[in-house]
Amino acid sequence: MIDTTNDAKFRKYQDAIRKCIALFQTVEQWPDYISYLTKLHKVLQLYSSFKTIPCNLLVSRSLAECLSPGLPSGVHKKALEVYDYVFTILEKDVLAEELTVWTYGLTPFFSISSIKTKNDYINIMRKHYVTLGRSIRPCFQAVFISLLSGLEEESDEHSQETLVLIDDLIKGLDDDKFAWGSIWSAILSFPSQRPGALLYLLRTCNSHSKEEVHSKVIQPDPSLVTRALAAAISDNDVLVQRGYMDALLHYFSIRSPFLQRVKSFDLKLLHMSVASIILRNDLSLNRRFYAWLMGLPKDSELSGPDPADEMDPSIILENMAVFIEGIRDLLSSKTSIISIYKAFRILYTLSDRKSIFSVIESQILPFVFQAYHTISISTYKKDSKHLHDSSIDYGRRLIMRFNDLTIYEFLFKCIRDYVTNKEKHLASLEMFHFSLRNQQHFFNGIDEEYFFLFFFYMIFYLKNNLSLITQDSSLDLFISTCSLLVNNFKWSSFKDYSMASSSEECHSKAIYFLERRIREMSDFPEGRSLYSESVSSLLYFLSEYTYIEKFHHSVLSFLLQLLKEAIDPKVEYDFLGITIEGLSQKSWNFQELESLVSFLPSRMLLSSNHLVHLVLETVWDEICVNSYLREEKSLDIIWILQEKLQNKKIESFFSTCVVKQQMANKTSAIYQISFYDTLRKSAQHSLFHAVFDRPLLLLLSSLLGDRPEKDLSALINWLSSSTALQLRVLELITGNLLLQSPNLSTVHTLGNDTTKYNIIETQRNSQASQCFYFFRISYQLILHSELFISQEDLLASSKEIEKLCLISWADTLLVKEQSLNYTSFLAILMKSLLDIFNERHVIKEKEDVYKLYSWAFKLFRQIIQVWSEPLDCELQVVDSLLALVKNVEPDSDSSYQDFLLNLLSLLGFLQPRLKSSNYHSAENRDNIRNFIMAGLSNNDPIICSRWLKVINGFLPNMLQDLPILVIPSIQFLSSLIDDFLKQHEAVYRDFPKSLRDRTYMDVFIFKLETLSTMIARVIQHFPYTPSSKRSMETSGLIGNVISGVFSNDTSASSVDISKRLSMLLVLQDAVRTLFSCYSWDLKCGFFDKGSKVFVNDTASLKEAAAKGILRLYEHEPMECVEMLAYIYINYDSQYSQCVWELFSFLSEECPERIIKHLTSSFFARETVATYNGPSSLTIKVTQMNTLDCICSYVGQLKENQIPGVFPEISKFLREIIISSNSFKDYLLVSLRILFLISKHINNNSDSRQQKEFFDLWNRCLTATLFHVGKTPESQVIADFFAYKELRQEASTNSKKQRSIEPVYLFSRYLEPALLEFFCVELIPNISDLARDEEKLIGWSTMIINAFITPIVKARTFPEAFAEMHLDLLVVFSRYSSLCKSWKKEFWDIFNDNNLFRFDTSQLRKLAPVIHVALYQDLTRLSDLITKSDLGMTALFTSRDAQLGVRQGNLCRITIFILSCHKDFFLPSLPPIIDLIKRLLGSDPEGVLKKELFLIIRALALRTTSTHLLSLWPVVISELQIVFQKFCMADATISKETLVDACKLLDFLSALKPEEFSLHEWILMMSPLDAVYWNSRTSPKPLVHLVAERLKDSSSDLFEKNSIESSEHSSSVTLRTPSLPAYPTDGQLRQFLNAIPIDVYEESYSLSVIDLYWFEESIYRELLQRFSVPTSSSASYPASKSSLAPTTEFT
Repeated sequence: MIDTTNDAKFRKYQDAIRKCIALFQTVEQWPDYISYLTKLHKVLQLYSSFKTIPCNLLVSRSLAECLSPGLPSGVHKKALEVYDYVFTILEKDVLAEELTVWTYGLTPFFSISSIKTKNDYINIMRKHYVTLGRSIRPCFQAVFISLLSGLEEESDEHSQETLVLIDDLIKGLDDDKFAWGSIWSAILSFPSQRPGALLYLLRTCNSHSKEEVHSKVIQPDPSLVTRALAAAISDNDVLVQRGYMDALLHYFSIRSPFLQRVKSFDLKLLHMSVASIILRNDLSLNRRFYAWLMGLPKDSELSGPDPADEMDPSIILENMAVFIEGIRDLLSSKTSIISIYKAFRILYTLSDRKSIFSVIESQILPFVFQAYHTISISTYKKDSKHLHDSSIDYGRRLIMRFNDLTIYEFLFKCIRDYVTNKEKHLASLEMFHFSLRNQQHFFNGIDEEYFFLFFFYMIFYLKNNLSLITQDSSLDLFISTCSLLVNNFKWSSFKDYSMASSSEECHSKAIYFLERRIREMSDFPEGRSLYSESVSSLLYFLSEYTYIEKFHHSVLSFLLQLLKEAIDPKVEYDFLGITIEGLSQKSWNFQELESLVSFLPSRMLLSSNHLVHLVLETVWDEICVNSYLREEKSLDIIWILQEKLQNKKIESFFSTCVVKQQMANKTSAIYQISFYDTLRKSAQHSLFHAVFDRPLLLLLSSLLGDRPEKDLSALINWLSSSTALQLRVLELITGNLLLQSPNLSTVHTLGNDTTKYNIIETQRNSQASQCFYFFRISYQLILHSELFISQEDLLASSKEIEKLCLISWADTLLVKEQSLNYTSFLAILMKSLLDIFNERHVIKEKEDVYKLYSWAFKLFRQIIQVWSEPLDCELQVVDSLLALVKNVEPDSDSSYQDFLLNLLSLLGFLQPRLKSSNYHSAENRDNIRNFIMAGLSNNDPIICSRWLKVINGFLPNMLQDLPILVIPSIQFLSSLIDDFLKQHEAVYRDFPKSLRDRTYMDVFIFKLETLSTMIARVIQHFPYTPSSKRSMETSGLIGNVISGVFSNDTSASSVDISKRLSMLLVLQDAVRTLFSCYSWDLKCGFFDKGSKVFVNDTASLKEAAAKGILRLYEHEPMECVEMLAYIYINYDSQYSQCVWELFSFLSEECPERIIKHLTSSFFARETVATYNGPSSLTIKVTQMNTLDCICSYVGQLKENQIPGVFPEISKFLREIIISSNSFKDYLLVSLRILFLISKHINNNSDSRQQKEFFDLWNRCLTATLFHVGKTPESQVIADFFAYKELRQEASTNSKKQRSIEPVYLFSRYLEPALLEFFCVELIPNISDLARDEEKLIGWSTMIINAFITPIVKARTFPEAFAEMHLDLLVVFSRYSSLCKSWKKEFWDIFNDNNLFRFDTSQLRKLAPVIHVALYQDLTRLSDLITKSDLGMTALFTSRDAQLGVRQGNLCRITIFILSCHKDFFLPSLPPIIDLIKRLLGSDPEGVLKKELFLIIRALALRTTSTHLLSLWPVVISELQIVFQKFCMADATISKETLVDACKLLDFLSALKPEEFSLHEWILMMSPLDAVYWNSRTSPKPLVHLVAERLKDSSSDLFEKNSIESSEHSSSVTLRTPSLPAYPTDGQLRQFLNAIPIDVYEESYSLSVIDLYWFEESIYRELLQRFSVPTSSSASYPASKSSLAPTTEFT
């Protein structure tokens, strides 16, 4: 080439070209392009003698701009004309060298060209590019891809021309390997070009024989071809999928030789891509898939029978080997539900083709079962529930498609693996068990033979490996599996089953291998019965391993099922012997007994009395254990036995047991045994008389004793507890009486005047004795139950009875001589009982004393209850009974408990019959006090309930005389309840085991009622001086001590005040105790304790506690409310809801009452300092605590309740606001209270209340914001850090501390606490405050002016900007209507240089604010574009200052782009692109390149690549210019600019937009050339030349400082930036040398870009542009910008 450097004409030519190029920067309308192109064309024609084009890169860029898609076809046609002339001027060799200069503008044009310009483009390619021959290699792929868009239909004229042109290009290239590599790369990496590539592929394949196709098109690498086909078949377009499936069917069959050379991973990828197409449910795609899978041509699947039916299964299996492996990989993914779901769907669809599915089902069944098991037991997130459920559904449906024989073979393999090595294959046993447990989902039908053989196989293995029984932890799973097997076959079907005829021909494969495996285990002989061997093994296990409960029970279940189904005398005999032995030795548990009786045939029970006796003995022992569950099972066994026996064996046995028990106890009263309760529970059963008549009579015989040793009332209570039992007793007595004809007569009269009858009362050995026996029972029953007594006859004799009670004992005996009638009998008893009560009896044994008194109490009540009016003797009896509690020595024996129960019962009966004034006199007060204390301290649940009722009966009269004496009793009762709540399990264990849970719950609730009742009654009778109390409505009788009400109480004596203080403490403890009961179900660890008392009765406990608190509230409202407020403040937050529930309950749905109490409490504390009483009573609840309680209470009120409480709240808050200086610490909580009620005020209140609310809110907000900004800035920053630490501590602490809540921290950290309230609560719900937008804007402006405006005016951001300040702007930005309140301050921040001192996290947080602000005022972007233009200048401003302004504005545009969502800037995209073009073309020194490159990166990230078609040529040319100038050592290209260009290249190559990928060869050669580089036809890429130039440089200024790489180096699946922030020359060389290969590998491996880190890299580089690097060795050369951080941009 001739050197034209010093040629004057050429210089003139060069100047003319530059002038023409400069014109393109001034284009305003599209006709200007044609005009300027015409001028350029004329210049070229004028200097056509030169065979080179000066400023070729600039000319090329201008021409490329003229081919932009937004311009009309006339401009395009003129530009193509200039291109054609340029290529004509250039010689062939020159054009080959300058392909990188001219091609990038042409290649993307063909896809957008019109019909008018397509021929021009094709002509240029044919005329100039085809003639290049091999020299076209560098740009061949780009040209080829551009031409693919012209291949629409083969019949189209342009398509035919394009095909011919492509053929000519390939022919001239003379390198089929490279050409087809480019084609396959296009299919792989350019989805939009796949239809055209398919058309060319099919055309080429159709023009060659099938033998030649593979050698022709499968180049250069089979793996590349495979991946390209997989990507194309996975395309979203169905038409593309169909086309490439046709190509597979015709030319790339599944058994193609080239597929054998492909790597397994790539081959698997192809198979799974092909398999995935059936998920589209497209019939045409499905036909193509099955045809390819079977290696058939496409047409064979269109009609006729299924070709797979005639194929060899081994061929199908071989074809699907890779498919099976891929499906296994999907099913083995334990962490990806979507992979399992995809595999299930593919297989389910495939199962429709039985001929194919049957071949592979055995290969995939284990993996399907494992995947289904994995997904069945896995947990899922809420957002993936649908996917999880769908996967399970498809899994079940899929398994049902498998052949049952295949499943049986799989199950056999599972159990065989476990038997072979149980430690290694325990999972196989688990899978076997899982399959059986879900067999209803898996099997179409049950084959008993398989399950029988499985069972025998496992049992026989167990017998040969006895160590498994005693050592292996998997025994439970093993036996559970056996149980599932037994449930699926009948023993009778296999009684004669043997293995003599087993062969592989006559049995299935699974059965054959099962039988063969059985023989291998222990040389099992042929012809031997498997049934007999199974039974003998089970009998052996049953006799030897009784100590292993679960195992023994399971074996017993197997044998019982066998005995029920099959008749085998020998088995029955052996089983009976083992059973009798096991029951005799007590080695069998009760659960096994139930199974035994349920399944054992009647014939075996009737034939063995010994067995029945052992069973009944076991049942009796279990009844005596007193277990509710055991008792129910015992009754079930009894009824089953009776139904099977149909005789009197059971009745005789239980009668014998009762007699033995009576003899052992030496009494007929044996009610303490559990059999007593068993009779009651069984009374409703139809077999009751057949089983329990005689035992019941033996129990009732205790009624006949003159001095029974047990409490007879227990028997009556027992009878009265069950209507059915009463009916059974009446039936029994009546039935026996009807059978008799008694003859009672007097035999003789003795000298002692005692009448004797000829009857033995304790026996029934004669007709008379039996008759009298039942008479006495009837008489006793009538006495004990009013249900059987006729009151009319008895009431008439009441006066006669009173007379008889007053006569002497001798006269009483005379009455007896006359006749033994009902009146005389009562008189004798009354007389004797009075003597017993009044006299102290000297008896040796205490137990006899208890029994004597107990009998006297019961009998006295039985007698006296027949009269409605009290008798004269009853007053004396009451005094005597109170004295007995003190005089009788207590004991832990049950006789003493009976004594107390009867005493209390009698007192409780007598209390309502007497006048309260006659209960006691002054002489027996000690007896009363002792009686009350003893009752409250009693812990027996049965006795205590009755005692408390009696105490309540004494309270009215006692409190009237001495109320202060009850306080110790109340305190003791309160502490007793507290202790029980803390240790209820330990206390419960001290009670009798037979105690019913509900019984004690009733007692406990009654204690709570007693506690509140006693306090209420004491308060009512408490002495106080009304005149000394402060005038306060509903303040109570005692007075609010906590608030200092007693501070001015001078009229009352100190003694009176002390009493009232004592009573107050009692009241507080009682409220606390009752609240503990109310909130019992919230206590930590409650469910872990397993309480037997409160688990099912918490509702009744809460109800009783609430009623108790209400009773106290009615007398002391203020104290109760303040105590609940104290609980809310000091207890865990989980108890708050209980406090609110109680407030609602106490106020009767009128919450204003509670608000009034709390506000009164707040202001009462102002004078608390003047109180001289105990300090502990004044510091429990502070004013802030009260306000916090009000705030939380208001927050949970219902919507319709707010208007009612608002007047109280308004009055209260106005007083706080008026004295805001004094109450400054309470302003935040006041704001919060108003905010909580705001929504309800707006929705439910009248206009007056709304107006009052707005006025109150304005005042409160103004008063609060008035205190903002009063703290020094340094202190405020420190406060924010300290506040943040406290709040983080609060978030990590599991126990919530109110002291670090914002309302409490407000007094110390005013601004942080207030900002948190605004950001978290107020602003996100600011629309609740008012519907008027103007009001909201006004309040928002007040907040912004308080927090943001001062910082902006002082220009102290970002240092003075805490995280909460940014949060404030962010939450405001969510409401576009409030933009007026903050946009001025925001734009002041955004336009200030201090913006660039924010860190990346702050800028990211500001992104939504920027987006909203820009959306509201899009002109800001236009202004920035205008100010960034080089044409804008300002007077009296230095060049450096103007440059700094432009740099800052460009960076702001970048921030704008990054802050908005994708394609937000489409309307503003042309001005931005024009700005980039102008600045890149008019910035010879490159001082703005960094900012422009950052904008380009941001646009590529936030804009769809097709919208940037006009930008890509500019980007390519600019990178090319930078690299070329650097290689030429041009001083205008600094190292910093080179680094920025490399980062842009790295960014775009990672993002891989198709339009840029089309041009990347210009900078770093074609990706194929990077792998198959040919030095003869492919010049060195530009990036390699730059790397060599860097190698020649002696300076190595940059050190590695990669934030991106170091922080994200662990990622192996995501593509992150390759270059650090300040790369060294070595790192740049490594990057430039490796990027061609890296780009190829990334497209080949289908890598994914990590968008977060690429976006982060833009932010960091943008901010680093305005910061000084920390290390001088890692810094860039000084920039020519004079941007100063303190300079404000205009």
